[in-house]
Amino acid sequence: MGVIKDGSISGVLPTNKVFAINYPGYPSSIERALETLGGTQDIAKARESQSNKLELHFRPEDPYSHPVIGDIVTPCNQFLLKISKQKDEGQISEGAEENICADIVGHVSEMYNFNG
Repeated sequence: MGVIKDGSISGVLPTNKVFAINYPGYPSSIERALETLGGTQDIAKARESQSNKLELHFRPEDPYSHPVIGDIVTPCNQFLLKISKQKDEGQISEGAEENICADIVGHVSEMYNFNG
């Protein structure tokens, strides 16, 4: 588990590599974001294809909607963090101190970025 102290994070760097999608907007839910990207099967197809292009349809229910194309950025040297709060177990009162923790989930080696 990583700890945030004085603005810096300390912890163990994971060996697992992940990819990220820099989604250009604020979807109403994760399900809606996946739907606009064509679902997990279209994301998997884009990852396996030679062109490595990912299509995003903001209105997938509209047949006249033009997609925005996402290109893969590699190499990418970022980390995926999981930020959480933990109450200090030594204090039971309402004024218990909360510690902010950051778990480093994975090393982001590739990222899809949408321009336009």
